[in-house]
Amino acid sequence: MDRWHWEASPFGLASEGSYIWVANSTTANATKLRASDGASVRTFPVGNFPTSVAFDGANVWVTNETSNTVSKL
Repeated sequence: MDRWHWEASPFGLASEGSYIWVANSTTANATKLRASDGASVRTFPVGNFPTSVAFDGANVWVTNETSNTVSKL
């Protein structure tokens, strides 16, 4: 198993077609995965305890529970 999967505590995810976005609750970041094979493309810092991810057609949004913020990626 890839180390990222169990250390990051993935909590929420969204897809925008080519990529899957995952909120990693314990590492305060969101990971962009290639949908075709699940390969990690990039990790983005967000607020504390990210829990939900949404795609609005243009942007990816991540809610950060303990910092009471929303991050636009």
